[in-house]
Amino acid sequence: VIWVAKCFPQIWVLSQGGPGDATTTLPVYAFKIARALHRYDLGSAVAILLVILLAFALISNLRRMVRS
Repeated sequence: VIWVAKCFPQIWVLSQGGPGDATTTLPVYAFKIARALHRYDLGSAVAILLVILLAFALISNLRRMVRS
């Protein structure tokens, strides 16, 4: 999950989320909505959801590391 959030430049440069929407990830989707459709409110909402998702992934990984 965390790697997907970090790979935005590679996906955007190579395919821009295509063909179709086959390689669209949440960061690419947020960028497409905000820039192409000029829906900055929806793009920022998707980005905030991504941050929340990454926070949950971080917390669960930290708990697993502490238990080990």
